[in-house]
Amino acid sequence: MADFLVREARPEDAAGIIAHVKRVADEPNNGLGMSSAADFRFTEAEEIEFIQKAAQADNALMLVAEADGKIIGMAHCGSGERGYAHTASLGITVDRAWRDKGVGTALLEFMIDWCRESPGVHRLELWVFPDNPRALHVYEKLGFQHEGNRRSSYLKDGTFKDLILMGMVFER
Repeated sequence: MADFLVREARPEDAAGIIAHVKRVADEPNNGLGMSSAADFRFTEAEEIEFIQKAAQADNALMLVAEADGKIIGMAHCGSGERGYAHTASLGITVDRAWRDKGVGTALLEFMIDWCRESPGVHRLELWVFPDNPRALHVYEKLGFQHEGNRRSSYLKDGTFKDLILMGMVFER
């Protein structure tokens, strides 16, 4: 197994997180809701604020995976307001060189365990493109259930793409 660490994000990770997301966003067929790094517009100060807000919430979490001091993956879940405050939406990215090495699974396992224990989270959900079999496999392996499809709902690179909704509920 490759040597990496999964931990909660800290404000000093902001620049590394931005660089990581931009690297992944510039990959072709990146599986993200971004077509390129130009779509990611957070400043370092905004990223720091985002990390700090997640750290203070009982319905949000931001994680990083790092190897040799470099961020190689990240995951975030956060909730909406009012009636959706208990539903955390998940986003995850892993550097190309670190895929198929357990990084995504480790990030998701940490996230799921945290959500299961957090009183502010009752449900964890995500949207995934159906042409992302690697992600679908990991989500299914960890217990996410297919809940629905949104046909031609996302415009990316000039093409309308379907999205699959997957989720899990934490019964207490």
